[in-house]
Amino acid sequence: MENKNEFVIYDSQMDISYEEYVDYCEANDIEPHEDCSSEYYSWVSSMRQEYGEDLMQNIAWSKIDYPLIITGTLGLWDGRHEIISVPVKSSGYGRVYNTGYHGYDVPSIKEAIEKCIRSSDILDYEVRYENGVIIVLAKHHDGVNRFEIHKLSKKGVRGMQAAENRGEYCYPKDWWFAKIKQDEIDF
Repeated sequence: MENKNEFVIYDSQMDISYEEYVDYCEANDIEPHEDCSSEYYSWVSSMRQEYGEDLMQNIAWSKIDYPLIITGTLGLWDGRHEIISVPVKSSGYGRVYNTGYHGYDVPSIKEAIEKCIRSSDILDYEVRYENGVIIVLAKHHDGVNRFEIHKLSKKGVRGMQAAENRGEYCYPKDWWFAKIKQDEIDF
């Protein structure tokens, strides 16, 4: 059982049962293929891809559009390596689409998650919420990259800006971080 402060938002390798496939076939008046058939696995693959696309579309409406910073480690053939922290600035939300609806367009959380999974050699990925931090586990041929997406506190934003103004790389401190609230995760 998952802790209420820790849960999976999306997993590209989520379990999709054969029964779900049969239900889908019955609802669409299709004769289901046998369990373990290539047609069944093709359907599972397409459903996983569809759920991933839905996640990214839903994130466009996220309330998480404030300054974030990505920290983490890369699982490479020669061990784990810490990444250079990547700031993701808020682009502002509430813009009006050409349809007249207010939307969030590209909130900082969508940009941050896309940065974590953008690599061409990522095979699978999982997006989790753990105690106020969004975790992205990106699996590839050498191992697993673990990215942590943190909300920057006001002090963190000032610290990051001060480092940028001095032309220095900003090494985030623990006190730079604030927690992302669970009620903001409505994607």
